[in-house]
Amino acid sequence: MGNTRESRSRPLTIGFIGLATSHPFADAATIISRHPDAAVQVWEPEADRLAVFLDRFPTASAHDGLAGVIDSGPDGAIISTRPPEIAAAVSALADHEIPVFINKPAAATLEQLADVDAQVRPIAERVLSTSVLRFAEPVQSLAARIDLDRVLTARATVRHDVARWLAGSTDWQDDVRVGGGAIVTIGIHGMELLVTLLGARFEIESTMSGIRHLEGLKSEDTAVIGVRWSNGVLGTIEVIGATEEERYSVALETLDGTETIELRSGGQDPFGYERTIEHFLGMVDAGRRGLPIVSPVAWEHTHAILEGIVTASSRAHHRAGILPAR
Repeated sequence: MGNTRESRSRPLTIGFIGLATSHPFADAATIISRHPDAAVQVWEPEADRLAVFLDRFPTASAHDGLAGVIDSGPDGAIISTRPPEIAAAVSALADHEIPVFINKPAAATLEQLADVDAQVRPIAERVLSTSVLRFAEPVQSLAARIDLDRVLTARATVRHDVARWLAGSTDWQDDVRVGGGAIVTIGIHGMELLVTLLGARFEIESTMSGIRHLEGLKSEDTAVIGVRWSNGVLGTIEVIGATEEERYSVALETLDGTETIELRSGGQDPFGYERTIEHFLGMVDAGRRGLPIVSPVAWEHTHAILEGIVTASSRAHHRAGILPAR
């Protein structure tokens, strides 16, 4: 890991591998707000996205390839590539003993998940991958107080506009073989919410999807996923992509009544973006101090969420004829 004292004496250096979504832009803003002298190293093959990033963060250093970011000696790396490219990025970082944050989703198909899993497992303790919603304060508060033995059913509703895909903005997410469609891109938030609250022992019981309003999509603008937990709790995840708002809600029906939370824009860090990066920076700080690097979310937990959502996606898209029949 190099000289720990030397590592702590120099400015924090964070490598950004890919800028495929909006998340790395928010991540960089949070990092710089906490560490104004941080050195940001970035690689992004799409010139237009890179230009936007450099305009917003003019002190960042751009590199021609992933190897350039690694050679800059980052203290931690944030991967935000398209899912088919994530396994290779993790592999390139595996020998460098630094924390790695993979922006969601780390995989969009079962085949991608198998590839990513093979690369992550040997270094799982220093890999974090999650929907930011896990760390939103209302979610953490409900998780701390809920009595799982008294929960009967659970419902997560995810509202997030996907109409931008029709205009060509991040439209690779609409390709179920690349981004997983709305079920993976948007639905993973609902899966993360329910698994954070109810645990990672569950099965996907059913998936339905369709296009109700946004004609021309390759995937869907609505979906419903049925989930059964090993303790008998029944759950549903509603994915609403035909909407102009971003809002996430959970309702747990319990023997004592209904527990609800709602996450919407407004206030300080309503969706957990900043808290997520603060957890990652905690991992980075541990590495710079020569302490064990421990992800706040076990890979087994993340893997269960990914396997659940990509299984739901696969079933829906085979049924809809988007993917060839098995």
